[in-house]
Amino acid sequence: MTRHIHKNVIVSLDLSTRAGAMKLAGIYRYLRGEPRWDITLLPGKGGLTERLVRQHIDRADGFILMVYPSPAAIMRLAAARKPTVTIDFSYPVLATNGGLVRIDPNAIV
Repeated sequence: MTRHIHKNVIVSLDLSTRAGAMKLAGIYRYLRGEPRWDITLLPGKGGLTERLVRQHIDRADGFILMVYPSPAAIMRLAAARKPTVTIDFSYPVLATNGGLVRIDPNAIV
């Protein structure tokens, strides 16, 4: 019997936009497959703050960011060395522990 280990993934996106809602729907479509994630959705409107990162960093296995984090949040994420994926923006200091995803809205069906 295969044991599934759940990963705690922190997601920050702005759900007040259609684009944010579509990105969240894409994550949930992905989760229908094999990966097992416990998702914590953080407020995205206005950006990801250092306080929010500090509150969640210890239990997070990784981050998916779809909104611009504050400079202090970027530094906290970089220091934590947790896998961090940014969507449609990049910061070199975060790239060492993650990656960048660029989305072409015209390619989404």
